[in-house]
Amino acid sequence: MRVDTKEGIDTCFALSYFSRIRLITNLLPLLRQSPRPRVLSVLNGGREKPIREDDIGLEDASHYAPRAAINHTTLMTSLAFDVLASNDKQITFMHAFPGLVVSDNFSRLAAPESYGFIGRTILILFSRFISAIQSLFGMSAADCGARQAYLLTSDKYGPGKPWRIDQHSEAVTSPGALKSYRERGWADKVWDHTMHVFEKILSSAS
Repeated sequence: MRVDTKEGIDTCFALSYFSRIRLITNLLPLLRQSPRPRVLSVLNGGREKPIREDDIGLEDASHYAPRAAINHTTLMTSLAFDVLASNDKQITFMHAFPGLVVSDNFSRLAAPESYGFIGRTILILFSRFISAIQSLFGMSAADCGARQAYLLTSDKYGPGKPWRIDQHSEAVTSPGALKSYRERGWADKVWDHTMHVFEKILSSAS
């Protein structure tokens, strides 16, 4: 179920995409002055999937689903990093996938009353199942944090192009779904959409 922020943006889009791109663009002047500027977004790099091309922001409620939102924010992040890296070739831009991490994120999920008894029960069972999978196969939060610290401090990944990095801290070389979107100019489409959303929010706030 889509839940919007006060600006009218879906919460998943706001947290996973727009807030990150806004922070990066606001920090660009300082990053350009750094002797070794690096940007790391830990999300879903290398796992891009096709999106609904007729509704980038999934504003039509009939198009919205959690998986669709994840697919959109993942692809949009990688394409936005294409634009950022091409404009600031001295800055290293990395989009990383952390893998399965042991956390209490799912155990803390609470279904709204509108879900009803059956919906709440399903969510509880699903949350427990995912938490069990995390415990069995996931890495600790400390290990995950150490991997991200490595990416930010290592010279393995340098400026000049955007990087997508997997859960093993290795570069994802296969373009996958990105290939078609890059060839069809979708990096600029996503960037224009992003800037339009920012401008709309700022104009309404003023």
